[in-house]
Amino acid sequence: MTMLAATPLRRVSILPHQKLNDEVLVVDTRTREVHLLNATATRIWDLLETPRTPDELLATLTEEFDAAPDQLRADLEGLLGELASKGLVGSDPDVAGARFPGGARRGPTLP
Repeated sequence: MTMLAATPLRRVSILPHQKLNDEVLVVDTRTREVHLLNATATRIWDLLETPRTPDELLATLTEEFDAAPDQLRADLEGLLGELASKGLVGSDPDVAGARFPGGARRGPTLP
């Protein structure tokens, strides 16, 4: 992993989400965007309920998925980067009290 390997990440806990079979629908009330996570991304979302380093995630996924470790590593780095760029995951404890635009805090209500 890159320099993020030792940085614990977790999902932003204030974001409402709903499991739909093997996928998750995440609503970002800060940006009014809706994100549909596929089955693999959903597994990572579930694991990030508690803080985990990317290396810890990789170890778990290597046990659960029949894929080459190098491919898993590349896919995980890409997914974590995408989720972080959308503000859905971040380093703990930063995401525990994620702020909305303008610095205001709001609860997990739908627009």
